[in-house]
Amino acid sequence: MSVSDPLIKELKGFATKFLNESPKPITDEDKNVRSFCECIEKIFYKGLNIQRNVIGFFRAPECWSWLEHIGDEKLGCPYSYVSCIEKIKRSDKVTTNFGKVRLLIRIALVRRCIHVPVQILGNVMVGDILDTLNGVVINDSLQGSLVNIMRKGAGQPVSLYVIKGVSRGELYAPLLPLLRQAGIEPKFVVEQNMRDTRINSLTSDTGSKITFVGTIETGERNEVKQIFIAINVLLNTGKSENLDVFIECHDLGIKVINTKTQQVVFEHAYMEISSCGCTTATPFYFAYIAGDDSYFNCKKFKCYIFHSQNRPQIDALLKTIGQGFRRTLYTV
Repeated sequence: MSVSDPLIKELKGFATKFLNESPKPITDEDKNVRSFCECIEKIFYKGLNIQRNVIGFFRAPECWSWLEHIGDEKLGCPYSYVSCIEKIKRSDKVTTNFGKVRLLIRIALVRRCIHVPVQILGNVMVGDILDTLNGVVINDSLQGSLVNIMRKGAGQPVSLYVIKGVSRGELYAPLLPLLRQAGIEPKFVVEQNMRDTRINSLTSDTGSKITFVGTIETGERNEVKQIFIAINVLLNTGKSENLDVFIECHDLGIKVINTKTQQVVFEHAYMEISSCGCTTATPFYFAYIAGDDSYFNCKKFKCYIFHSQNRPQIDALLKTIGQGFRRTLYTV
């Protein structure tokens, strides 16, 4: 779909109205919400081929199948979108694929992940370099000819070779001159990439809300069994902070951010984290233990405890933290 497509222009028009005219927060009472969702739905259906069923009758195209398929963590899909798909599958309010698409649009807007399916399909972000298109190497000599390349492959899958601008939170240095030439701030490219690793937890959806409960000092003890002890100690004292947060998982560490103020509450590099986990006795509480230095050198540790009613979300977070630690263990 071209950036000059009427649907894209219509979408931008609604976005402008939301920014300039709508009261905050935007709710279902806003007259533009329904039209905005309908516009997104049209974009998702744009260009889909009409299909034949087994007896030869034509049937209207539907996009639920590919939207559902994209919601797979194996494809690198963020949990915010995966949880949307899971919630729709469990819902008994919608039975048709058309209804599922519409429900997905609403939930994904609330969880701020409506961009995910399009992003994964293209997997191209600002700052990335398009190296090859349909087998043709892109260089200065092809300036103005990309449309012709696309026309030749009309109706066929598009093959792209993309050089990613950011890897492990660091910008690919040879891209700096090109970014400056294009008027793109390198800092923006890096920050955009980091934002896309965020695991959202929104207060508007209790199934995904994460609450920071508090910390317990564990001294020099940093093994995983201390998590069980720390959670019990905190629950027995009855003293908890109950701060709504979301957790950003980056390449080299995590950030815990206040949902209301958007301020960083605390952050830890994976090398500062010694263990993470939860217990069967308190399955909706999870935690990690970290120090103020690499865990090899640290002598004082704290257990950071959280609560969520969403077990798959807890599992995904703990898995991400664990993988991050193992990955950075070998980073010099």
